[in-house]
Amino acid sequence: MKKVITFSLIAVMFVLLVTACTSEREEQLQGENRKIQTNDLSYTDFFGKRFAVMVGSVFDRIAEETFNSAENLVYNSIIDEIIAVNIGRADAALMDNVVAMVNLSGGDFPDLETIIVPLEELDFAYSVFSSNQELIDKYNEFLAQINENGIYDEMYNRWFMDFDQSRQIPDIELENRNGVLTAAINASYPPFAFLGANGLWSGFDIEQFYRFAQFLEMDIVFHDMEFGALLPYIVSGRADIASSIYVTEERKQSVIFGDPNYISKTVIVFKTDASDSSTPVSAYEARDYTYFAGRRVGMRAGTIWDGIIEDYIKGTPAFYNDMSAGVEDVRRGRIDGHITDLSTVRVFVAMPDNEDLEYIAVPAEIFSAPMAAVTQLNNHELINRFN
Repeated sequence: MKKVITFSLIAVMFVLLVTACTSEREEQLQGENRKIQTNDLSYTDFFGKRFAVMVGSVFDRIAEETFNSAENLVYNSIIDEIIAVNIGRADAALMDNVVAMVNLSGGDFPDLETIIVPLEELDFAYSVFSSNQELIDKYNEFLAQINENGIYDEMYNRWFMDFDQSRQIPDIELENRNGVLTAAINASYPPFAFLGANGLWSGFDIEQFYRFAQFLEMDIVFHDMEFGALLPYIVSGRADIASSIYVTEERKQSVIFGDPNYISKTVIVFKTDASDSSTPVSAYEARDYTYFAGRRVGMRAGTIWDGIIEDYIKGTPAFYNDMSAGVEDVRRGRIDGHITDLSTVRVFVAMPDNEDLEYIAVPAEIFSAPMAAVTQLNNHELINRFN
């Protein structure tokens, strides 16, 4: 294990909690599916509108070609698209039906609705992809097997019909007889891949990759990245296989797809006229850090914050791959706050589009810690030069 030493007290950190400036959450909507507005609106009513789309997805082109969009606003995650519609920055967002259902089912966006686009050319097959034909042949054999033995149906129901953000994949024992399978994923795309409440990867693709590795008698390692990086990551040979995306003729020119593992329909996410309520007063007036005792507080995985949350805040840590993902879940009401250092959050809340955020500093006498650079234990010359 590589040891490091710290040097030079550069700054003092104060713990803070990022919180969404909203009134108390309304009760969650009942049922798994959202109301589909098919009576009052048609997809043609969205021609010429501003669309939120995810970077690297097919929806950028669909918005332009099918809807003659006035503007395409590109985002790195589904939740960013949804928030853009909710606050009125975009008129609508395009995504597939199961992703929309999962992200809207928690009741955090009660004024958002969906409408299915009834065009067959916008029904897409999902599949994993690779640059290795032999590996794809093995995947197709594996997919046929789990379809036959009923495991696929279990996975489908677990992730697509009864989604729960806290759900973990089943225990799947792996062997390393044939090496390690490297899988590229986008972990901000539930229910296919996301960082679970326990700080571990979860979702349909994560489970199927574990099962595929078991089928191959291999171990597995995941590389998380933005959606738009998946295809070039595979083309460059830095991963063996990548998580499920839409199968298109254009993409077939670059990579090899497996047999389809899911067929989706395209939906439009839009805001209804039921949101004429007045601006809520800050829910965090007169609160301090003690409010978060017994509550779920987000943190970046691999940092020191879990000990701070448990020992000083007396809360329960929720692990995220980056701060933005944690803040998104604060906005959605999945967690109560997110913890990071004071200097970082002051910049973050001052950024455009973060006007809905507030922060609460934990007093230095409760917790503070030095920040410093690090190097290898035996590199004293560099340390001394830096000091």
